[in-house]
Amino acid sequence: MINPAPMRANSTKTHMPSASSSSDFLNADRGNLLARGFWEKSTDTIIDVRVTNLGSKSYKNLPPKKVLERQEKEMKKKYCKPCENQRRHFTPFVVSTDEMFGFKRNT
Repeated sequence: MINPAPMRANSTKTHMPSASSSSDFLNADRGNLLARGFWEKSTDTIIDVRVTNLGSKSYKNLPPKKVLERQEKEMKKKYCKPCENQRRHFTPFVVSTDEMFGFKRNT
């Protein structure tokens, strides 16, 4: 599994940590997977994976579909703009511990 960090404006490669930037690298917002050519040839896609426990007390009054939609919306808010700035696609992947999958694809 690849854990990609944001690319630097002056580089075409994924930023790798150096001794001076390791704390920046660890704190950087990043998705869980980077896939090349996933949605479009020669284009990177960042996939962020989230597993949600629908039985959690904080979700007891919400329908499962709404919980998964909320998770996807939160992920899109966090990652879509940075991915667009890097000319990458973004795809949220939300699944519950009960094997329910989220429904949306975003690029």
